[in-house]
Amino acid sequence: MEESLLYQTLVKMKPYQSITFPSNSSYPSIRIQRIPIFEEMYWLAEINDDTNHSKQVYLSPDVNCTLQFLSPIRSLKEFFL
Repeated sequence: MEESLLYQTLVKMKPYQSITFPSNSSYPSIRIQRIPIFEEMYWLAEINDDTNHSKQVYLSPDVNCTLQFLSPIRSLKEFFL
């Protein structure tokens, strides 16, 4: 099975590197950042809604669990089609 572009992007991220979707800073948007916590590398997702409120979610260090969390987000699906 071929790896998705989102998977490839996530696993290639370096510590503290971030990506934002959509990249034109419109709302709603999601920013994903690679964060080292102790000896594990996690992803931090910051989700901004239409009212400019944001929520931060620390995602699993397992890339497949992270992909499962991110898969319903429409802006990511559109970007990685």
